[in-house]
Amino acid sequence: MLLTVVLRAGRVSCLHCFGLLGKGCGIQYRMNCMRQIRVALIGSFLLFICTAGVGLAEGEAPPPSPSDSGIAAAIVIESAPQPANADTAAAPNDPASGGTDTDSAPEPLPEPETWRPVVNSLRPGYWEASILPVRGLAMYYNPGVFQRVLDFRYKNDHISECAECIGYVALLRAGDIDRRVWLQREGEMLEGPFWVVDVAAGKDIPRLLSENWIVDVDHATAMRWRMAGPIPVTVYAADSPEAEAAAAAQASATQTLALIETVYKCAIVPLESHAYQVLDALADSATCLISGQSDLADGSADAETAND
Repeated sequence: MLLTVVLRAGRVSCLHCFGLLGKGCGIQYRMNCMRQIRVALIGSFLLFICTAGVGLAEGEAPPPSPSDSGIAAAIVIESAPQPANADTAAAPNDPASGGTDTDSAPEPLPEPETWRPVVNSLRPGYWEASILPVRGLAMYYNPGVFQRVLDFRYKNDHISECAECIGYVALLRAGDIDRRVWLQREGEMLEGPFWVVDVAAGKDIPRLLSENWIVDVDHATAMRWRMAGPIPVTVYAADSPEAEAAAAAQASATQTLALIETVYKCAIVPLESHAYQVLDALADSATCLISGQSDLADGSADAETAND
């Protein structure tokens, strides 16, 4: 209302100054009129600001829009004070923090060792040697695993030496460590000796027994056997009749191969040779064969002495 009155009075003064309601207004008079109008406008604007401020202070400000309310809520949530470390925040039932919540769950108890009764029921026991022969499934280790096992066994003096062994295996019981065994696949000859350098962990024994597992072979043997999963095998002790017969046959086959190699190396007659050259070559071959046979005999004697 006041602004309307001021503006209307200023308009009348302005019209009067420009000679619309009267004549003879000078330039100085018109400038005074403009100055009055400007002062009236500035005063009206200040009065409007004061009126709006009083309304806001009395709670008459308009509510925020729905879109702004979400943003404001997010700001309030983000600006809420947080503990410096959530992990170290006091628990409700912590006596040191003065908490009073007594319904919180207690600390979980350690899982029971369900595998231990199974291990304790083994006959022979876990720390005794397995009764062989035994038939079941064979699996294999990944590359390099047996080498790490060997390093550990050597470091702790768990094993001796086995220069004649052709591979490494793991059996069920700890009493089998440093043992020599022979393996036989279905429809194949016995192979060995294999060196027992690892055993099953106690917690894995129930699962291995349920899977009819009996042995793990090294990765090189698995690749030679073209294994792509478990295969049935029979494990024999090194002093069993089957293993001893296989060892004798293997030694005989080794000697036969050595003899064939000697004959192939010695019995060489040059082609397109004269008669005297052929005779000389045959004589050399005979000498070579006799020498080779002597070496083979010495080797056999040494092997028998070692076996005795």
